[in-house]
Amino acid sequence: MQDQKIEKIAAVAVNIIKVLVIIYLGFVEVFKIGKLLLENLETEFDISRKWASQNYSILKKTTSGGESSWCYRKLVSIMFTQQV
Repeated sequence: MQDQKIEKIAAVAVNIIKVLVIIYLGFVEVFKIGKLLLENLETEFDISRKWASQNYSILKKTTSGGESSWCYRKLVSIMFTQQV
């Protein structure tokens, strides 16, 4: 009788430990996924920043160089139709 109680208590303890390990591993995976998402988003933001910087410098040169307004309109139309 005493041995059965000890076995039941040990089984409950093992099950609790299993649940805690599963919860811990779940948190670890969530943080890994979050870190990967941040890295990928940072890469996308870098590409967008480069694109915006290049287009801004072209726009600045176009408007300050006394060029015709046609160049300005063309550049603006290109900027808003490109996929970022």
